[in-house]
Amino acid sequence: MTAWFVQKNVALITSFASAFTWQFSNLLAGEHHSNLFVPLWNTSTRLIFFLIVTILIFKLKKSLAHEALLARTDFLTGAANPRAFYDIAQMEINRSCRYKRSFTLVYFDVDNFKSINDTLGHHVGSDLLVKIVDIIKQNLRVTDVIARVGGDEFAIMLPETDSAQTRSVVTKLRDKLQAEMDSEHWAVTFSIGVLTCSTPPKTIDEVIKFADQLMYEVKLNGKNSIKFKELGNSSENQLIYVEETEFEFTHQ
Repeated sequence: MTAWFVQKNVALITSFASAFTWQFSNLLAGEHHSNLFVPLWNTSTRLIFFLIVTILIFKLKKSLAHEALLARTDFLTGAANPRAFYDIAQMEINRSCRYKRSFTLVYFDVDNFKSINDTLGHHVGSDLLVKIVDIIKQNLRVTDVIARVGGDEFAIMLPETDSAQTRSVVTKLRDKLQAEMDSEHWAVTFSIGVLTCSTPPKTIDEVIKFADQLMYEVKLNGKNSIKFKELGNSSENQLIYVEETEFEFTHQ
């Protein structure tokens, strides 16, 4: 129990204490041996048994935790995978509905990513995706979540972020990403859909549908742009877009 619920060092100390307490209780109960080697052997055997069990339980717990992490993590980039992101995003929707706080979902695609794989090789494409996630993680809060939801599609959940904050965060993030891509001479840009929800839909599927639609509107209108929209409530208590902005960029 100590190995599972506390930590390894405490469990090891508990193993020693248990072995010697067992032997001490036997002595108090009147156990006597003509050969001093016998109690020493008994204590050592029990200690070894306790230590083996402690180490096995600790390794099992560590292995299960690692497997659970892998099940929720993208194997290439280290970002959250779709399953983990859906769970996290749904919890954020529930929290937003309860406490009436805005959140933002950023959905983006790497423009011309296929050409990188075709001309430079898939290993370069993989490096590019890893670099994107690294830059995003370095420039977001601990509470924000980045997920890889497709081959070259990503989603970012920004809890408690309104439309004004979102514009600043996403624009700076896009600039840092593009600067890194240019420095590596990777001819890619980013099509970004940004949905701020002051009144969110009830499910993450609906939120992703809205954000995905914004991203594809950018793709259809020439790529390399950010489209911001805010989703709120109408006087009839229906979800409507209450604000919309689009920023255009020109890739050099």
